[in-house]
Amino acid sequence: MQFHIYGHNVYEYFISEDLQEVIKWFDKQKVVYSLYYVPVPKDANYAIEFYAPQVEGAAYLGSFKNKKMV
Repeated sequence: MQFHIYGHNVYEYFISEDLQEVIKWFDKQKVVYSLYYVPVPKDANYAIEFYAPQVEGAAYLGSFKNKKMV
């Protein structure tokens, strides 16, 4: 695929081409997490600054806790 979802919380990050897989990963941890749409393959090399992927066209999808936007 030519995109992936990048998610992070204060402890770790997780990437996948499947949005539901990323949500499931972070919901079990019970802390706030943020999601980004990243328009490059998940094996692409790019920088992360202030927890955000530095890729042209990347989009912040929101911050969530237990599937609810915070």
